[in-house]
Amino acid sequence: MLATTFFREPLQSITESHLLGYNHGLRNGDVVAGKLNYQFYLQILYLSGENLTIARDKSRDLANGLLQRKQKFLLNGASCLYLQAVAFIEGLEFEEKQQGPTKIPRWEDMAKSRSSFHLDFTLVVSVVTSEPGTTMLKVSLTLHHFI
Repeated sequence: MLATTFFREPLQSITESHLLGYNHGLRNGDVVAGKLNYQFYLQILYLSGENLTIARDKSRDLANGLLQRKQKFLLNGASCLYLQAVAFIEGLEFEEKQQGPTKIPRWEDMAKSRSSFHLDFTLVVSVVTSEPGTTMLKVSLTLHHFI
């Protein structure tokens, strides 16, 4: 485990921070940090109840961009978020006709993939009631890096 972070605030309040981190990362040449921030931005949009079409379209764009640049880092995460949004919008049996030479991995593809490098993010969201009428969201994020 590399890092664990705890924070207490509404999820929507941190989306802008991750979007800024994405833009700063790309502007300064730190593509990994930039894309990682964008992945968190998309996950928070999804978890905080943003319109699913927005989460679907943005995660599809991220996955396609990673595929076009042959960047496998975060590809499964972007693909999972995309497939989850598609399942909620269109249903589990929906099969999108993908165009072009690259295809977003499906659940089966990701389950079959074998790699010596594995990066896993665990995001646990729990509702905590400290006082009557007061509800807070506790989010813990854990990063596991295996080689």
